[in-house]
Amino acid sequence: MSDVGAFTEKSELVITHKTADDLKEAIKEKISRLLKSDVIDVESVSDGLEEELGLTLGSEEVSANNNEEQGDEDANSSSPE
Repeated sequence: MSDVGAFTEKSELVITHKTADDLKEAIKEKISRLLKSDVIDVESVSDGLEEELGLTLGSEEVSANNNEEQGDEDANSSSPE
């Protein structure tokens, strides 16, 4: 082994050739397994992805934040410059 060979990563690739009929049969088997599987519908626990991830605020939080921001603006406008 050369010095360069010690630092290279080796990988092996195996190619399997199949006939068109073999591939069709494999696809049919996979589709039949998917169609026979049990499906369970679940109800959403939130109104949307943004709410679930915490990217949106509830209506109470929005009004509280608006009141805080307005109070900050009032305090800034009444201070002498």
